[in-house]
Amino acid sequence: MKIKLHYKSISEVVGVDDVGLITLLDEYEHRQLNIVCDKFVVDQIQLRDMGQDLDSHMLLPEALLALLHPTEEGKTFEIFISSVHKGEYVAELRMENDGHAVKLRAPDAVLLSIITHQPILIDERLMNFQSVPYQQHSKSMALPINTLSSKMIRKSLEKAIEEENYELASQLRDELNSRKDERS
Repeated sequence: MKIKLHYKSISEVVGVDDVGLITLLDEYEHRQLNIVCDKFVVDQIQLRDMGQDLDSHMLLPEALLALLHPTEEGKTFEIFISSVHKGEYVAELRMENDGHAVKLRAPDAVLLSIITHQPILIDERLMNFQSVPYQQHSKSMALPINTLSSKMIRKSLEKAIEEENYELASQLRDELNSRKDERS
């Protein structure tokens, strides 16, 4: 079963200059999925969030979409978050008429969703495993360890050891080790 997600917000991570967090909500706004993204995607989404005096049709993604005519019959697509691989969500752009699919970074899929006003789909099991309950006025966000970059995990591991939080340190070490095993 697929669950529909929609874009809720984007925020920059305090103390980290080049990382942002995208928050997606299920259609009932009961659960949220947080996706780590780079500064470029933060800027692109914030540009579209502002919306005022924006000639969006002249921006590259919108111009390319205009060439593809995605609303023509036979050229519709769906945006699907399919998995997590090496700390990043993997998305697919699937053509509905012929089943052809291409992989893309999940943050880019969110940008595409914002531009096309199309929902993002995710497998129910993946959503249940990766998401957390949505709390509207929460001041913090939870992120599953498997969605952090190796660099972020190493930093968190150092901090956990420094703070003598050995249970968390053990979980972080295990995640890093599992990624090393994937390369073998």
